[in-house]
Amino acid sequence: MTKTAVDHTASGVSLWTHFTSWLVERVGVSLIGKPKHGSLTVVFPNGRSRTVGQGNPGDHATLRLNNFKVLNEAMQRGTVGFAAAYMNGDIDSDDLTAIFRFFLQNRDMFDAANNGFFRKAAGDLHYHLSRRNTLEGSKKNIAEHYDLGNDFYGQWLDPSMTYSSAVFTSGDQSLEAAQLAKYHRVADMAGITAGSTVLEIGCGWGGFAETVARDYKAHLRGITLSAEQLRYGKERLARQGLDNFAELVFEDYRHTTGEYDHIASIEMIEAVGEDNWPSYFQTLHDRLKPGGTAAIQAITIREEDFEHYRSGPDFIQRYIFPGGMLLTKQIMREFGERHGLEL
Repeated sequence: MTKTAVDHTASGVSLWTHFTSWLVERVGVSLIGKPKHGSLTVVFPNGRSRTVGQGNPGDHATLRLNNFKVLNEAMQRGTVGFAAAYMNGDIDSDDLTAIFRFFLQNRDMFDAANNGFFRKAAGDLHYHLSRRNTLEGSKKNIAEHYDLGNDFYGQWLDPSMTYSSAVFTSGDQSLEAAQLAKYHRVADMAGITAGSTVLEIGCGWGGFAETVARDYKAHLRGITLSAEQLRYGKERLARQGLDNFAELVFEDYRHTTGEYDHIASIEMIEAVGEDNWPSYFQTLHDRLKPGGTAAIQAITIREEDFEHYRSGPDFIQRYIFPGGMLLTKQIMREFGERHGLEL
């Protein structure tokens, strides 16, 4: 057992809080054991603190318990409950990144202490299952995430309003330049040239459409289920006189018709949902002309983490992006080949 850090006692704390803090401190440290990476100081509601992993190489994190509700949340809901406790003000930290790093680097230790900590609660699973991406469900899920208002997203996205991973080619490159580099990378991978027809599945705020119309002089049709994104995208294209090259419409990919030389889909597949992966890949096949090409940018999850991940919702699926689901590289490859696509 590691040594206790400097103890202090807050004034005005009840005897019950003192006793509970004492009990949680001893039982918790006994269950957790000794972390192998980094160190963590836990400050209890009575003001006492305990550090585990003292002297270990790596980052140091501090977690403050404002009450003991996090214990019940974490036991019943795993990491989702831990996140809920933070949002509710039950716990606090000056450096959340350090907290995440400590828990992830010592994940095996926490699994051994409580094999439920990284599990999913039945209530959260029920919520996740209720947000399936049916035709109506997709509209609801997308609206709940993207229709928070363009002003909100404009506060923290780059000027191109791009909400996906960028491609940085140098350390001093701006985010806006890196996003443009990403758009060019996707367009070039798809083989887009002047005059070609392009379907963009999930057009966002129109950044890729603008790039393809302006820099490639190709004809793009972009689809989205976000009314806010559609309004913004149409206005930006019209403002630059590019709406003769690019058309954005409110449409589900499952209702799209026609054939195109190329398809681009940038971090949209995460919103499809496992039940609809066959429909998505079939759409890619059916909407491409013979010999056509598609470029898909996706957030993937490691193969070894997938089965646990799919067993129930994580924080992102529960509170940020309802209905979302990541794929692995192997799953993308298998579905592509199954639907007549060559990778």
